[in-house]
Amino acid sequence: MSLVKNEEHPVVFLRLVWVDVGGVRRCRAIPLFSHASRRAAPEGRAIPIVDLSRARKFLYHTSRMALVCFFLPCYGDEGLVLGAWERGDVVLSPAPGPAVKLPGSCDWLAVSTIHLDGPARTPYPWCPRALLHGACERLRRVFGVCLAVGFETEFVLLDAVTKEGLESSVYCQTSGFDVAAEVLREMTSALQACGQTVLHVHGESAPGQFEIVTSHSDDVVGQADAFVVRQEVIQRVARKHGLLASFLPKIWAAQGGTASHVHFSIKSLDKARGKMDGNAPVHGELGDMLAHFMGGILNNVDSLLLHTIGSPNSWRRAQPGCWAGAYACWGTQNKEALLRVIDSGANHVEFKGFDGTANPYLGLGALVCAGMAGLATAAGSSLPPPIRQDPQHTGTSRRLPTASYEQLVKACLGNHIEEKMVRADAEGNLEHQWRESMRAHCGDDTETEFMAFFEDFARLKMAEVERFKGMSFEDEVDLLLERY
Repeated sequence: MSLVKNEEHPVVFLRLVWVDVGGVRRCRAIPLFSHASRRAAPEGRAIPIVDLSRARKFLYHTSRMALVCFFLPCYGDEGLVLGAWERGDVVLSPAPGPAVKLPGSCDWLAVSTIHLDGPARTPYPWCPRALLHGACERLRRVFGVCLAVGFETEFVLLDAVTKEGLESSVYCQTSGFDVAAEVLREMTSALQACGQTVLHVHGESAPGQFEIVTSHSDDVVGQADAFVVRQEVIQRVARKHGLLASFLPKIWAAQGGTASHVHFSIKSLDKARGKMDGNAPVHGELGDMLAHFMGGILNNVDSLLLHTIGSPNSWRRAQPGCWAGAYACWGTQNKEALLRVIDSGANHVEFKGFDGTANPYLGLGALVCAGMAGLATAAGSSLPPPIRQDPQHTGTSRRLPTASYEQLVKACLGNHIEEKMVRADAEGNLEHQWRESMRAHCGDDTETEFMAFFEDFARLKMAEVERFKGMSFEDEVDLLLERY
């Protein structure tokens, strides 16, 4: 796809977008110039860029910047003295693949990868996109497994001034869809113009709440890229119509929450590996490979959740009776289970512990690492029986640590960073698979970088705990509504 010439607006921005650890999307904009402005500008000042694939070398030098931050708290740009600040200068570079044109704008958008500054363009050790790529490559190389994922993208449309829901219908009510049809039509058209396949659109339960479902693929990094683009497009189209689109998980205490459930399936790349055959039953209705992957997720659920529902508002959605997967269990068509197998015997699972405030690269990366931990230890052999009723009534299903944000943070982080290092020594733990996934681009520095990442991650999350402790629900929503 080309960055087209625009004679009416001689300056066109290419927005390089990244997602910080807290799930906030940020961008740096690089002005691109049309041929007309180049003719009128002093030599060397205006640079014509028509094709992104030809622009990468220029963009690498132009987008050089110091201290692009990933470790800022979601409540504001308050400087925390973290190790990330000591890494030196970093460079944003457009990720492989085309840029997309923003709807109703002459600007273009490209998701970004991050490198340390210098001629070698050494990968930034904590680049979320690189971490996800490393995890997927390890899944293929070590376990011979291919993962396919897709998202349900839920959002709420609000009046930009009053912050009231666009409409007040119930799930899939036709009158509610009528109110938002023009906006939803434009969103769908814009997403399809960006190369995304929209499967269906429908209303959800909360005021102004809708869901867009897109196709899945085994390009997991590409799915994370598409998720970022989709959020940008949805919010931009909403603003054009005088609306605010928010992905905040819980806006009203007595209404349904907003999520981005992940659907996944897996298959073996090498059927000759014997037991790793997705069609061989090991747990009645599950193939052994899928059962092991699911077992790894359930065994590592505490370490996983803070990367997939990690905002200070996320825990409010993950409550019993909300179809939010508030219990660490699985079941066929059980909407209260964290892992919902769509049909008996099908290689299709819905993971409900994911929302639109997550960094999609870290969230999917953690999910892949948890699954690998299960594959490494054949965790499916100890997978508990499926839950076929509401798990809060069984007395056996473990509740997720979502009684408060503080509980969620402490369950993931443990008592001290050394616990992470101990867990990283056992292949059945998410932390081990995460560390090994970093090894491809960290090499001899893997141990140091792994510990440094979680030290900064822990300090950031504990700072958020302290800020939101005692804050009213209303004040929390006011602060975070437009952040996400």
